[in-house]
Amino acid sequence: MPHMFRFRVLVLLLFFISFLQPALCLAEIDANDLKTLKDDVSDFSLKDQKFSLLIGTGLTAAAFLLDDEVKNRATHWKSDTNKALSDAGNFIGNPVTDFTASFILYAASEKDSRLETASFTAMESVFFSTGITEALSFSVGRKRPSENDGSTSFKPFSGNASFPSSHAASSMAFFNTFAKYYGSPFSYLCYTAFAATAFGRIYEDRHHLSDVIMGGTVGYVISSYLYERHRKKEVISFVPVFFATDKNIFVGFTKYF
Repeated sequence: MPHMFRFRVLVLLLFFISFLQPALCLAEIDANDLKTLKDDVSDFSLKDQKFSLLIGTGLTAAAFLLDDEVKNRATHWKSDTNKALSDAGNFIGNPVTDFTASFILYAASEKDSRLETASFTAMESVFFSTGITEALSFSVGRKRPSENDGSTSFKPFSGNASFPSSHAASSMAFFNTFAKYYGSPFSYLCYTAFAATAFGRIYEDRHHLSDVIMGGTVGYVISSYLYERHRKKEVISFVPVFFATDKNIFVGFTKYF
């Protein structure tokens, strides 16, 4: 097993042991939450996400043709403003940042609230999206652009981990979840935050354009799938209403959601 991959696995294990287990206890994740988690995994299907996956894959394929050009252009983007934007994007797209933020929001939310459902969905989305992209990037073994070995340098299971981007996947998983639960205009801010992450990964020469697009696709598909599963169904009930005056009696129904 390559040294870099062993290091990444060790970091993930330490993260789980030192943070995730206490976090689950503090957030009071109960049996119903664990059952939801189990069902989300066992029932996973791309049936309703085929179109999104197709579009994302197509954009990724097109981006492969532009990777070298974008990398060369990125060398001319250097400025204090872009550096600040890049740093911010890399921070908010870090999987540890996104998972921690989701956990804090979940722990602070009240039961049966929209925030509780959204933050729980975000935690799942970040966790699964990051796991999928880490596995894919190790399997694909694409060299990072910073190594200056071209955009077509692949060595599977070598420890190279450029494609797809875990930061992009985590950022999209986190922000797409809240964009869907809270809608516009908040959603515009969410997708702008993801764009900042994508910019940061390219600006810092950590990923090619196609890396961040594919990472974003994974995050979008996973978070959209979980959102659809967790979205509360609209409950409609008809309650009889009686209203009487001196001359008339009204009988009807009131619909509640």
